Amino acid sequence: VNQLSRRITNSLFSLECLLCLNLIKNKKIEIYHKWKDENISISQLAKAYRMNLANLDYMLRLIDMHGIEILTTKNQSYSKEIQQLKEENLRLRIVNEYVKKLSALDQEDQKK
Repeated sequence: VNQLSRRITNSLFSLECLLCLNLIKNKKIEIYHKWKDENISISQLAKAYRMNLANLDYMLRLIDMHGIEILTTKNQSYSKEIQQLKEENLRLRIVNEYVKKLSALDQEDQKK
């Protein structure tokens, strides 16, 4: 389940990065090569391409981590099992937070 969660998270981050930058694939590859091969700083590239520095940094680090292929992979659709796991994970988090709050309230009541 942990490995599956990591894959889902990585896929979501990858998708988010690709959506946050409205650049065509070739432009992203060009920027990546300027950063990686020509050692042009991220701040210089951000100014040259009029991009948000944090978004550009995020995109370049994702490409560096996953390779250029990340730009050509299609969005993954998840099976019903994965969707159910995600929903169950969310439910468990909500219940956990609720229990923590109840416990804190009980402790406050006991102090009084």
